[in-house]
Amino acid sequence: MIPGRYPAEWLIAIHFLLGAGVVFVPQMAFVWVAAVFVYAIFQTTRTLNRSGIAGYSAAYLSGLELLARMSGSGLPHEFTKYGISLLLLVGMLVEPLSRRFPLPILWYFIGLLLPGIWMAAHVFSLPEAIDQLSFNLSGPLCLTVATIYFFNRPVRVAEVARLFRFCLMPIVSALGFLTAKSPALQQIEFTYSANFEASGGYGPNQVASILGLGILMLVFSYLLRLQVVKSHYMVVLLIVLLTYRGLLTFSRGGMVAPILVSFMLLAMYAYYQRIQFTRIRNGLLSASVLGLIAWLIFRWLNTATGNLLYYRFFGERPDGRSVGLDKYTSGRMDIILTDLRVFLDNPLWGVGPGMGKYQRYEHGYHQFAAAHIEQSRMLSEHGILGLLALFILMLFPLHVYFKRRSAFEKMLMVMCLTSCFFFMTHSATRLSMPMLLYGLSFITLRELYYES
Repeated sequence: MIPGRYPAEWLIAIHFLLGAGVVFVPQMAFVWVAAVFVYAIFQTTRTLNRSGIAGYSAAYLSGLELLARMSGSGLPHEFTKYGISLLLLVGMLVEPLSRRFPLPILWYFIGLLLPGIWMAAHVFSLPEAIDQLSFNLSGPLCLTVATIYFFNRPVRVAEVARLFRFCLMPIVSALGFLTAKSPALQQIEFTYSANFEASGGYGPNQVASILGLGILMLVFSYLLRLQVVKSHYMVVLLIVLLTYRGLLTFSRGGMVAPILVSFMLLAMYAYYQRIQFTRIRNGLLSASVLGLIAWLIFRWLNTATGNLLYYRFFGERPDGRSVGLDKYTSGRMDIILTDLRVFLDNPLWGVGPGMGKYQRYEHGYHQFAAAHIEQSRMLSEHGILGLLALFILMLFPLHVYFKRRSAFEKMLMVMCLTSCFFFMTHSATRLSMPMLLYGLSFITLRELYYES
């Protein structure tokens, strides 16, 4: 594997430059994704996935997805999710490793898929039904396959660091793309809304979410001494750049989530290291330094934007009044309430995948709105089976969590699962990386696996 042959710092610098180059040659992202996918399939089958290349390649592709979309490369919108699903399936089919399958997750997907196919076939024409199923179920499919692949998969701590590195490198490419494409700070016109100019012309929520996941991986590795990047200076520099670019998008969901999850990780770290005062002190010191850096970036950008950054994130206006909850969540609270009304009117099968967009309008929402909250979408579009699938999605990890014995495994589960659920509350299953992280949370450390 190439990332094992060269220093991570060099690879990250190269990826930053490649991302900047995509601004001038957008088709390069198309070739990049296609080449990685073909090479990964070939290497996975050739080596029988003995080195876990399917998982590493899936992590890399999940990071490239944002860059391919931002650049307008022409790559089919859902290609990455299906590509990751196929790659992990091939990896499981060819490898000699045998493990137990997480049956509840299979029922989660089957409960969404089978009724959804029936409903879509009766509502849409065949091409429209395929489009709706592809858009709404590609994310759950990716989540399901990733969970089956990583469930109880024995890995070493160094392999977790490598997986994070494969996720992080294309995120840095997206950072390079944003740096090269976005106008200078003084030229950006900021308002109380999310900013498309600072997001490279693409959806600010998705851009900020991926940048936020990069921050989380670096914070996790910094706390638990994973050598995702060996240089501490490089780690701090990346956190600064990711935070800077993420805050400029004015996307609350993408940036608030890493802050909250980082506090949760810090609390868990202090709890598990409570006997060793020196480690707690060092961990708190590191967290304080990172927190101070983030606060300074926020203060500086807030001044540069005329306090608009503060008003955006804290839901206030210059006259001191606070915006309502629905306004603060950009209409998502109203979407949740509308989805609940749709569910109560169609409790058995729901209205079918994709029909929620039209049913929300008929049930009082002011416009045709695609799904933003996966949890409420599952209720309105899949009915009682969607409710059962939602219970599986949330309770199955809880069951596994209490069976884990090491602090590392538990902290990894908390980081991956909470970031995935946060993402689902504002961007449904639009990107593959949160779905992949859901599956990654179920790995087990190799030493503990063979001991048991």
